[in-house]
Formats: sequence, C-alpha cells, structure tokens
Amino acid sequence: MREDERSGRPPGGRAPVRGAALLVAMLTVCAAEPVICAPPEDVKGAAAGISVPDPAATRVLAALEKAGWAPSEPLRTFSPENLYEEIDGEAELFLPYDFRSMTVAILKSALSPGVDLRLESYRHGTWKDAFGIFSQYRYPEQETVRVGTAEAAVSDASLDFFRGDTFIRMRVAAGTLSRRAIVSAGRAAIEAIGGPTAVPTGAVVVAIQSAVSGTIIYQKKAMLGYEPLAPGYEARFASGALSGKVVFMDGSKSGAGHLERLAKGLPGFREAGKGEWVAALPQGALYLAEAGTGTVGVLGKLSREQAAPFLAELLRNAASAGVLPAFR
Repeated sequence: MREDERSGRPPGGRAPVRGAALLVAMLTVCAAEPVICAPPEDVKGAAAGISVPDPAATRVLAALEKAGWAPSEPLRTFSPENLYEEIDGEAELFLPYDFRSMTVAILKSALSPGVDLRLESYRHGTWKDAFGIFSQYRYPEQETVRVGTAEAAVSDASLDFFRGDTFIRMRVAAGTLSRRAIVSAGRAAIEAIGGPTAVPTGAVVVAIQSAVSGTIIYQKKAMLGYEPLAPGYEARFASGALSGKVVFMDGSKSGAGHLERLAKGLPGFREAGKGEWVAALPQGALYLAEAGTGTVGVLGKLSREQAAPFLAELLRNAASAGVLPAFR
C-alpha cells in the first residue's frame, strides 16, 4: 500500500488546511437542524472560505459518533473553488461530476486506540455523478461487499461507496483496523444517507458476461479519449483470445447532431449499415450500433464478425434495461 493511502493524504496533496474553531460551533447547530445549515456570507468569509458540511455529511458524522467514532480535530469542508487545497492533483477528476462540496474528518474511537479513521464525504449534483466518481476509484477485480442495498469497494484499510448524491471514502490513516470494523463503520455511514444505491441504467447495459469486474466506468468528460463520445459508460471485456472495451451512450448522445459530432471528432468515422457505424481509433476499430434512445459500441482489434456477438449482447442488455422497447 502506498504511503499516501496509509496517511490519508492524496497523492501529491498538500498538508491539510485546518478549519477555524467557528466551524465546530456551526456544526453543532447543523447537527440539530441540518435544514438550516447554510451560513450567511459574512460567516463564510470568517471561516476563510470553508463552508459548513452539507446535511448528508452531518448525518454521516452523527451516525458514526453513535457507533463510537468521534472527530479528533476540526472538520474541513471544501468547495469547487478550493478543493485543490486538500486533494491537489485530483480535484480536476471531481469537478466535471457536478461537484458541490467535500467534508474531511479525522475520527477516533475508544474501542480502537491508536487508530485514525479518515472520512471524506463528497456531495455531487446527482446520483449518477456520485456513481461516476465511485466508478473512477474502482480498480479491476477489486473486492466488494454488500452493505445493506449498497455495494462498497473494500480493502484492508479502506472502504468506498456511493448513495444518492454522496460519495464516501474511508481510510485508515494511522494504526490498524480489522476488515470487520471498517465495514461496520461503513454500514453506519451508508444507513445515514438517503437516496438510491443501484447503478445507473448505462452501467447495466455494458455489464456483459465477459466484462471484467470493477471496470465499469461512467465517463463524464471524455470516453476512450474522445469528448464526442461522452458522457457515457464503458467496461473492459475479455473473452478467450478477444479483448477490448464495450461502451454505451445514452439518449443525450443520439440523433443527427450527435452523428455530426462523431464524424468530426472520430478518425475514420463512416456509416457501416442502417443504424451502424465504425471508426478507426488507435486502439482498434470502434463498431457502433443504434440502441433505441442510445448507442452501443465495441472497441478492439476485432473484425466486424468478431464484434457482432458483443454488440448483440449489448442490445439485449439495453432492451432488458428499458433503453430499447424490445430486442430487434
């Protein structure tokens, strides 16, 4: 494990910025009445640009305190304007996903002496955006656990999950903590947040049988290295000697205007049949097919005949997910 993972500090990040004592006082008010947590502008300025945690973070912290984990130092909350102060080098990943705020807490428990548990609570504009960031932090074949109805990515010293518009990262920043203990803390946090835990429809479409576990990603800015393909979903697949990526672009990426953008942005883009297209990307041929309100695709060193079964499975998934009225 990297040193930055153990310490809880992002790769290349600066030392954490300490919050003002005023923030702690305001958090007490927020815990009682989270609905009225928006501080006036003069108070925000007094807190050196650091705002009060959003209601979801407040509920998570209250639930963790009931479970025995209490903040050991002032909380820190960051906006899109100053997120780089806490996760310098990673902030650019979060901002496209309608990032609103991030609250950081260092927690201690009398039941786990010598352990620092770092909590990062990220609030995004939508549930899909929160899933998108969660998907960016997954890695192939990573272990996952079901915590209630939510899926959490877990390791010996970390647990990540999303629910509603919130993405949570928990890290053992000092000492050692059992897998059971960090999952238990995660369960308390998950139960405190409302909202959906299921993955978006597009993630279901690309979840073909040969998809590699942990590689389904919601790309907001660019997909396969090309902005005209985003936003959309991608996943790696491996089937015998064949491998590559499958993609899905939802209804916002359909119609004549979208095809014009693809023609301008993708090398070698051309029509390959009714409702089908192909592009010549550096990674291989990208075969695309109309899928009701969206578009599915297969990328790799594949012939059209080799790509056909993967396209057919994507279309079946689209039909099952309601993207297509019925499989053609």
